[in-house]
Amino acid sequence: MINRKVFRWLGVAPVVLLLAHAAPLPAAAESATRITASKAATAGIDKVMADGIASGKIAGGSVGVMKDGKIVFLKGYGYSDLEDGQTVKADTIFRIGSITKQFTSAMLMMLVERGQLSLSDPISKYFPDFPKADGITVRHLLNHTSGIHSYTDKNFASRGWRAHDTNEMVSYIAGQDNLTDFAVGEDYRYNNSAYVLAAAIVEKLTGKPYGVALEEMITKPLGLNDTAYDDERAIVPRRAKGYDLLNDKLANPLPLSVSVAHGAGAMRSTAADMLRWQDALFSGKVVKPESLALMIEPSKLKDGRLTSAVSKSFPSGPPPLEYGLGLAVGERDGRRIVGHGGAINGFNAALYTYPDEKTAIVLLVNTQGGANQRYYDVAKAWFEGNGGAKK
Repeated sequence: MINRKVFRWLGVAPVVLLLAHAAPLPAAAESATRITASKAATAGIDKVMADGIASGKIAGGSVGVMKDGKIVFLKGYGYSDLEDGQTVKADTIFRIGSITKQFTSAMLMMLVERGQLSLSDPISKYFPDFPKADGITVRHLLNHTSGIHSYTDKNFASRGWRAHDTNEMVSYIAGQDNLTDFAVGEDYRYNNSAYVLAAAIVEKLTGKPYGVALEEMITKPLGLNDTAYDDERAIVPRRAKGYDLLNDKLANPLPLSVSVAHGAGAMRSTAADMLRWQDALFSGKVVKPESLALMIEPSKLKDGRLTSAVSKSFPSGPPPLEYGLGLAVGERDGRRIVGHGGAINGFNAALYTYPDEKTAIVLLVNTQGGANQRYYDVAKAWFEGNGGAKK
């Protein structure tokens, strides 16, 4: 049954979501004449990005805004390659880090709809030799309550530079000395190991590598031509180089094979494709309304508490968002949002939909940590520049 409470949260009726418009979205645009945003909003976003670049905290970035299913703002800022002086264009390609988790979750939901698995399946069904797997289900993987330790800690840093295939990653995760952090379902801890395992399940059920399954199930049908499972060895025109901060100055990041991020964070995309993806997901073109409702429904622990009750937050920062299945939901600056952020060596990203405003905003940055607060500054500039006050 459709969770109507969740649809009310989104501000759409189930039938509207199911029968949403199928018209193709406009192609990515670089020309200012194709951007339909207020001068105040444009000036506000320009200032946020210019200030960041002038501060030396970010190399470059791309901002996109979709309103009512149409891309109304798309612009690049700064540099995609500092050494060669290449600038970011509207169609520059960035790694998107953990925004990948939306895609992994959506593919599993598509397989649920096809009857190939259930969210209540024990992971031992797919990994019969995985230790301490009792009670852990596919759902626990997707909502970060499995208790499996995330492999992305200091112990993995010394081997992250080389390529790993899926079997190697699963074996490494299963072989961790500190395999579990808590009993399944009793706590919440953001977990990249879980999404590598989730992606491995996609591969087992489709019989194809994750990147191929991603292309066949999502990117090709939706026309997301600049979105793919990344590969540092491939020649990818328009792909930005990533940067980090070393002693408060821009520097090349430590080497990382994107293969180790797998279904937890290995994808690349553009701002325009990210907006098209978000529109497709929320307009019924990817999964059924019932599946989307599960993806955005706040998860609960065994004792009934929401994940936000045990999520870590900074003392001066906003309260944590709730977590569903590959999507976070909650409120920021007086507006309801649903989406995800992403971070991987040299890159940072954020993609959120504002259901009340029928607006989606994306920020892709080729500097680690560069999109965190800056994303909300961009969103604030957009809404205030278009006459939208805080609720």
